[in-house]
Amino acid sequence: MKIGVYFQSWSSHWASFSETLDLSEVDADIIYLAFARPDCGYRSGQNSFGGTGLDFSSNFDVVKGSIKILRDQGKIVMLSVGGASYSFNSVNYYGIEALARDLGK
Repeated sequence: MKIGVYFQSWSSHWASFSETLDLSEVDADIIYLAFARPDCGYRSGQNSFGGTGLDFSSNFDVVKGSIKILRDQGKIVMLSVGGASYSFNSVNYYGIEALARDLGK
């Protein structure tokens, strides 16, 4: 059986290194990054969380590095799109995909 957990981006502590970010220490098979906006305003190569709904205080590259650490351990990291305060009246599939790709390179 696989275990999936939500990781609250707004609760993550600030870190200057991927190895010390709490995200890199999550012990689950699947980690859902909470919560990306359905109308995600991200553009490919933007490398910042502005307009995405994700609220990490750490630098984009630190979070990206933490995701790589998890993936190197065989864990799956996914974007969780939505949340109680987000509407699905407008969905930017291109922005969501670009964010996922840039975080997962």
